[in-house]
Order: sequence, then structure tokens, then C-alpha cells
Amino acid sequence: MITSRRYDIILFGATGFTGRFVAEHLASLANAPIWAIAGRDFDKLDALRRDLGRPELPIVLAEANNEDQVRALAESTRTVLTTAGPFNRHGTELLAACARAGTDYADITGDPLWSRKMIDRWDGPAQATGARLLLSAGYDSIPSELGVRVLQQEALRRWGSTLKHIHGRVRVFDIEFSGGSFASARARQDMIDADPSLAALLTNPFALTPGFNGTDQPGIGDVRYDPTLDCWVRPFMMASINTKNVHRSNVLQGLPYGAHFQYDEMQVVGPGDEGKRQAIALNAAGVAVDNIPLPGEGPSRAFCERASFSLLLYGINDAGEMLKLGVTGDRDPGYGATSRMLAETGLLLLDKPELGQAGVGLPGAVLGDALVQRLEERGGILFRFED
Repeated sequence: MITSRRYDIILFGATGFTGRFVAEHLASLANAPIWAIAGRDFDKLDALRRDLGRPELPIVLAEANNEDQVRALAESTRTVLTTAGPFNRHGTELLAACARAGTDYADITGDPLWSRKMIDRWDGPAQATGARLLLSAGYDSIPSELGVRVLQQEALRRWGSTLKHIHGRVRVFDIEFSGGSFASARARQDMIDADPSLAALLTNPFALTPGFNGTDQPGIGDVRYDPTLDCWVRPFMMASINTKNVHRSNVLQGLPYGAHFQYDEMQVVGPGDEGKRQAIALNAAGVAVDNIPLPGEGPSRAFCERASFSLLLYGINDAGEMLKLGVTGDRDPGYGATSRMLAETGLLLLDKPELGQAGVGLPGAVLGDALVQRLEERGGILFRFED
């Protein structure tokens, strides 16, 4: 356990679209830790700290792919938070440096291909140094991962057993994309173009659980009718990473949901014939964007503050009794809510060095109930059981 370094937290990628939101959240804290902002451009970092009203905020200069610079960065802090994607281009050296230095780390990757590479290469070394390296500490995949955990804990409390199958249903998903999101998608496709065998990982629900293959999972790639909710649902763009992380979380926690647990995640469209028609049309249309933003660009602040998300999780036990949980956020999922999830994950890593196991992990599996409480108190994320 590291107790003394120059900084408590370094935020890498602070001048990017999401990084700026994380910096604002940290700067708003009454009792903030000793933190610094990091990146490659001093002028942009200096402008950011002045915009934050914190001209004295330390700056750490580092290129993402400069091994010496990121090593020095990792060795100077107890915790690293990074928003600097695409992670398969700009994230590997930093995560590796944290693994070697025993430095806690959290990111917002939604890329299962890069995640699997980091698990395979750095899980063992991180365990040896005591580093807790938490992937996907944003909308990918905290609401899904933590929501399933909360629902399963309640099922166990009420009925003495966990649910065999949980359905995730995205009810509200207000989203506009940043340039970084498109850059990450292009980078992932470049990985597949270079090695077509990687495509199989994208469709494998257990791609992030090396050595464990659970039971067959429900399909999430086609429009279908949900008889429990009496509505039509369609494939959800984040389901590929979220479902994988839910299964990895189950494995990291020692399979508390069982070895045959099933999880699917879809987006709600609506009931009846009109719901079916809309679901088919939306699924066929895909994601349409008139003008793709540049890296560093994204939706307006007004949009991020008025947008929201709502995820319903439900399961039915063997006796036919249903349990439902709503996970909601009061900012847009991609940036406003994600930035607070990442910031509070990092702060909790700092505050609770005794929680969880070292290695390449996930926020819910490592920080558990403490993260649920922290997000409800300071992250604008609510976990509420529904009738």
C-alpha cells in the first residue's frame, strides 16, 4: 500500500472533452486531495487551470507513449485517472507504468479488445505490486456492473439465492458524441483490420474472463419483444462492453451470481406494432451524425447538464417473483455522468486503499457498496428498487 507520494491524484488527458469535466468536478470539492493535471501541451493545461480558477494547480507534462515520462508520472502519485483515448493508442504505456509502480488507476475505456490485452499482460504484474487498475469506470460500465451487483444482493437478502438471469433495459439514453468517441471507434476498427481474429472477441460475452466460459447467453444483436415489459427492444450500442464487464465482475468476485448466470442488455423502444416498427427502423439506421466532431470537441454544456440516463434491471426467480432496480443519472451518460463516475472512483481508491484486490479489475468488483454510496452522495447516480 502506497501512503506517501508527491500527489494523491494525477488526471491525465485533462484538457480533452471528458477530462475537463473531471477536472471541474475535482476543483469543486471543498476538501480536495493534492492533485495535478497532466498532458503534453503546457499552454492548454495552463489555460485549463486558469479557467478552473486554480492557477496554482500543478502541471505534469507527459506524452502518452513516452515510457520514461509516464513512468515518472506514475511514480509521483498514488492514483492516476485518465480520459486520454483511444486507449489502444494512448493508454497502454500509462497503465503499464501504474502496474509496475504499484499505483492505483482508473479509466473510461469502452474497448473490450484493449481491455483483454491489458488483462492478459498486466493483471499478474499489478497483483504483484498491489496496483488496483480499474477499467471502464464511466457509463461503460458502472451502471450495469454496480446495478447487477445491487440487484443480486437484494435477491439474496429476500430469497436466499441470486437471480439466474438479469435483463438490462435502457429506458433513457440522452447522448451526443464527442470527437474522442469517434476516434476510439476508428481505432478499434483499425485493430480488427490488422488482426481479423479479434472480431470474435467482440461477440464473445466471456471475452474478458480468460479461463472461464459460462453458460450460453441471450442474443443482443436483434430486435425483439420483451413480454415482461410488454414492449419492443433493440440492440444497445454499449451492450457489447457492458455485458462483458458484468460477467468479468462476477468472476472477479468469485462467481457470487453463479457459474451459469445470464445477462442481456437492450434498449427500450415502445409497445405494440408502432414500437416494433420503430425498433426495426432505428436498428437499421444505426448511428447517424451529420458532422463528426474533432477530438476535444463534443456536445454543448447545456446538453450535458440537461440530459440524463435511466437503466432498468430486472430478474425473476424460480417462484415467479420479480425484482426490479432503476439506475438513473442526472447528466448525460457519455460525459457529464461519466466524468463524475471516474472522479469519484479515483477518490474512493484514494480514500479506501484496503478495498478490493490488486490486479486489472472493475470499479464494482473492487470498490463494491462503498462506490454505490459515494455515487449516490456525490455523483448524481441513484440505485432505487421499483415496484
